[in-house]
Amino acid sequence: MTEPTAPLKGKKILVTGGTGQVARPVAESLAEHNEVWCLGRFGAPGVERELAARGITTWRWDMDDLRGDGLRGVPEDFTHVIHSAVRRGEDGDFNAAVEVNAVAAGRLMTHCRTAEAFLFVSTGALYARQTLDHPYTETDPVDGVADWLPAYPVGKIATEGAVRAFARVLDLPTTIARLNIAYGPGGYGGVPMLYYKRMLAGEPIPVPLDGQNWCSLLHTDDLVAQVPALWRAATTPARLVNWGGDEPVGITDCIRHMEALTGVEAKLVPSEVTRENLPVRSHAAQGADRTVHGRLARRHPPHPRKPVPRARQPVRRGNSMQTASLPRTPTGAQPGPAVPDGTSPETDTAPRLPGRSAHLDLIQRAYRAFGSRDVAALLETLAPDVEWIHPEGMAAYGLGGTKHGHAGVREFLSHVPNVLGGMRLQPEEFVQSGDRVVVFGTRQVTSRRGRTETLSFVHSWTLSGGKAVRMEDIFDTAAFHRLIES
Repeated sequence: MTEPTAPLKGKKILVTGGTGQVARPVAESLAEHNEVWCLGRFGAPGVERELAARGITTWRWDMDDLRGDGLRGVPEDFTHVIHSAVRRGEDGDFNAAVEVNAVAAGRLMTHCRTAEAFLFVSTGALYARQTLDHPYTETDPVDGVADWLPAYPVGKIATEGAVRAFARVLDLPTTIARLNIAYGPGGYGGVPMLYYKRMLAGEPIPVPLDGQNWCSLLHTDDLVAQVPALWRAATTPARLVNWGGDEPVGITDCIRHMEALTGVEAKLVPSEVTRENLPVRSHAAQGADRTVHGRLARRHPPHPRKPVPRARQPVRRGNSMQTASLPRTPTGAQPGPAVPDGTSPETDTAPRLPGRSAHLDLIQRAYRAFGSRDVAALLETLAPDVEWIHPEGMAAYGLGGTKHGHAGVREFLSHVPNVLGGMRLQPEEFVQSGDRVVVFGTRQVTSRRGRTETLSFVHSWTLSGGKAVRMEDIFDTAAFHRLIES
């Protein structure tokens, strides 16, 4: 059990990504006894007003703007900084993810060079995958391979490098915290809520072909309580820590638990590509705070389940796939100590499965082309006889049914502006099984009268001969109808 720590009081704190799952509850909690500023784009209607009601000062800052004057007018006398904002790279642009994230971190650290402590929120997704239940430590190798969102960990690795450099150059005490899975109230609820939404929608949830993914869930309350400890742990050179809960949790077990709690069935689909969630070992602030033991179990009492058998887990060796047997770690096992002050050697010894990257690269090219409104580039990813399918419920607006071939796709795209004022796709997860790629994401849709809403989508792509031969768009047509008629 964590010993209570004295709350920060009378400090001036800067928070980026202050509308997100991680940083918003931190900002709101600290604002009770401190002066808190939040930087961000604040795209969600009313969010600035909500933060202001909590006594938080907001400042519009767009990381993608590389001109260098985004922080002009922002005070420089902050005592503490938590940098959580990120360009995730949903568009698949690796170079943009690297440049935008690294440059923004460097400028922010330079602007706040007199701070007592700087906290950069990184990710555990950058570790080189080992066995499914391997508890990752800060000294494990990284490779930045995450097929569900390829550019995301690459951007984080690049930003970690920039943060390490600026911490030394500026002599700015810094902690790099590789966050596992945060969940709880605020934001979108975290990964468990994403799975629950899929359960409600009857959507497939990809799981490993054998065994299950594991993670170190961290509840919002614990996350908020640990931020001051991470600031106290800041050093020069930067201190690297894993940031997660104390208990490894099986993702499949978690989903089954949600089934038991809610009565909603989960459609688990074995797949080669899943959203890998890595259990971690860390004493992020040893000597100051210890993470909370058993908090998840107390919030959600464990449900009965059968013992987890030994699993057959694919192990990468050279360019082939071999199979090795490994014991499962039971949910609730306590991870042991780890050394938090080492650096992570970066290696790339884990090649992708044959054929996987080609399919994913093609689909990501399609989304980049759509994002840049480059119809010719989009058509290059599609077979000449492609099937372009949308729900029949959109037929009343000329956007339903199946269009055939490049001419059909052009016809569909040219008609969209007659119905909608604008649309921006944000693919969030790519799941591949053979020649099929399923993409989960959201889109910001604007009506002709200027009303904007964020709506979920599922795109099912089928590929053959290096081209997409079928694309089916699955979404809530009733929500689209309400927006169009608003």
